[in-house]
Amino acid sequence: MMTCGLDAELKRTFLHSFRELVIDPLGLEDPPLHFMLDFRAPFGSKSLHVNPSIADRPSYLYRGNGRSGFAGFKALVTTFSAIDKIVFSPGDFTGDGFSDVMMVHGYGGSVNDYRGWLVLDAGDGHGDMEGQGYGLIGSGWGKMRSAFGPGDFFGDRKNDVMAITSTGDLYLFRGNAFVNYVAWSAPAQKIGSGWGSFLTVFSRGDSSGDGKTDVMAVSKDGGLYLYRGNGRGGFAAAGQRIGNGWNVFR
Repeated sequence: MMTCGLDAELKRTFLHSFRELVIDPLGLEDPPLHFMLDFRAPFGSKSLHVNPSIADRPSYLYRGNGRSGFAGFKALVTTFSAIDKIVFSPGDFTGDGFSDVMMVHGYGGSVNDYRGWLVLDAGDGHGDMEGQGYGLIGSGWGKMRSAFGPGDFFGDRKNDVMAITSTGDLYLFRGNAFVNYVAWSAPAQKIGSGWGSFLTVFSRGDSSGDGKTDVMAVSKDGGLYLYRGNGRGGFAAAGQRIGNGWNVFR
């Protein structure tokens, strides 16, 4: 696993130039825009808001106070482009102890915008990005409906990514913490279907108290469903409805 110091410097150089060789592995339709993400730094929960109405979208970091509230906010030096169709945090994806941000590029003004690519912008550990440019870590993502970071869903102590296709299939992309400078430890794995009917799908880690990462989803009629992970990249049981009225949150 990569650490600070020399490994961190090598990581920055690598992320600036890395290109994924697998082209459009799923061949899906373009998703709608998403503008909220969870920016989890090592010392507390934080939320990052991206303004969808401005081409050079300013972004703001809201620091948690540890008491179910916020300790203030600041504008980030890093801004997001209007072509960033999905923005989210996988947590620490690169293995350096700092939370990172991922984006899916959409329509842009030139081929250099890398439409449909999943890109990684490494966090600096101080509430912003490193400023070393982004790394391209996968193509074909422009046709995903949504994507999010569940944390370690496979149980190998490396953060993963989940994505839902336009047809409602749920895929698990197992992270590799950039060991040997490789982003993914295995090909994408389909672990569910019918997820396109949910308004929102997300993960807050272990919600059931069994030490395994879970997934939550909000249905159109407001039901909050818990899908318990089995710690091996799948689910231990069918979804369990644990709440109502959640469709007012978008």
